[in-house]
Amino acid sequence: MVDAWQKCYNPFINGFINSDQAFDSSRMGDNSKGTSNTPGQTAALGGITTRVLSEMVLMIALSGALFFIRPFILPQGGSITMGAMIPVILFSIRRGPRLGIFAGVIFGLIVLTVEPFVVHPIQFLLDYPVAFGALGLAGFFKKWHVAGVGAAILGRFLSHFVSGIVFFAAFAPEGIHPALYSAVYNGSYLGIEFVVSGIIIYGLLKRGILNVYR
Repeated sequence: MVDAWQKCYNPFINGFINSDQAFDSSRMGDNSKGTSNTPGQTAALGGITTRVLSEMVLMIALSGALFFIRPFILPQGGSITMGAMIPVILFSIRRGPRLGIFAGVIFGLIVLTVEPFVVHPIQFLLDYPVAFGALGLAGFFKKWHVAGVGAAILGRFLSHFVSGIVFFAAFAPEGIHPALYSAVYNGSYLGIEFVVSGIIIYGLLKRGILNVYR
């Protein structure tokens, strides 16, 4: 499973490396003409270097692509994917929580376009920007990767859990408390996502995937 996922991951990493090397070459050309640019500062956006911004875009794109592969889709939103959260979680571990949360929020908005299920503005915030932004929590656990995966997915679960209690209580079967319904509903697919993501991320990090290019 780790080998298959790494085959999917590597083309994006190689594309990032090639594009960044091309950028470095063009920057060296500018320097030879007398333009002074310090490494990593050219085309920076809000303190984010071009290198990191490129990496973020690629990881969000990979998460978005993997989200389209959903073997199981729940009726009120939520699905089991082919490890769609893994790229954003890896990016968070590599680059820290601030950038990880931002990448998660963007990924959440992409999910909204693929799987829209909105009944209230607050529910929209809880189920998309907040829930997926929580994936950036993995950035606080750079030395404890599996714990980072757990924190990221737990953060997403809690956001969906609160949304389910407040906005989807009517879907709970008669005699079932909305809190129990929300916990089982959201835990049913996020639990599987945690197991899959934890195993794959552990395997990839053991192989030094985050040290491919710094």
